[in-house]
Amino acid sequence: MTVAMILIGGATYGTHLKMSKQLTRWIIHFTTPAMLLTNFIYVLSLIVWIGSIVFFSFVTAPSLFKGLPLDIAGQAVASIFPKYYMVGYVSGFTAFATLIYNSAKTSIWSPLKMFLLLVMIGMTLFAGLNIHPRARTIKEEIKLASDETEAAHLKQEFDRVHKLSVIFNGIVLLIGLLLVLLTAKTLTL
Repeated sequence: MTVAMILIGGATYGTHLKMSKQLTRWIIHFTTPAMLLTNFIYVLSLIVWIGSIVFFSFVTAPSLFKGLPLDIAGQAVASIFPKYYMVGYVSGFTAFATLIYNSAKTSIWSPLKMFLLLVMIGMTLFAGLNIHPRARTIKEEIKLASDETEAAHLKQEFDRVHKLSVIFNGIVLLIGLLLVLLTAKTLTL
C-alpha cells in the first residue's frame, strides 16, 4: 500500500492514480530549480507590486501632503507616478508570465489567478496611461484658468479623476491581497 493510499484511508485504484498524478505534478512544481525560481519570481512580483501600492498610498503620499505645501506635494506625487505605474506594469507582466510558465510546465492551471492578474494589469495600465495623464492635464489647465468659475469647474473634474484613480488603486490592492491569499494556500513553511 502506498503512502498516498494510507493517507486517504484505502482509496480506490482510480483515486490512487489521480492522486499519484497530482502528487507527481506537485513534486515537479516545487522541486525543480526552474520551478522554484519561477515560483520565487511570481511571489516576488506580487510582493513588490503590493508593497509599492501600500507604501505609496499609506506612507509616501500622506507624508508629502502633510509635510509640504499642497502645490509642492502635488508636484512630488506627480513625479513619482510614472515610476509607480512602471513598477505595476513590470510586476504584473512578470507575475503573469511566471504563472503561465508554471501552468504550462505542470499542467496545473489557475484560471482565477490568471483572471485576477489580468484585471490588476488592465486597471493599472488604464490608470497609468489614461487617468494619470488626464489628471496632470487638468492640473495644468487649473493653473491657466482665466477665472475662478473655470478653475472651480476644473477642480471638480480633477477631484472626480482623482477619486477614480483612488478607486482603481484600492481595487488593485484588494485583488493583489486576494492573490497573495490564494498563493499562500499552497505554501508550506
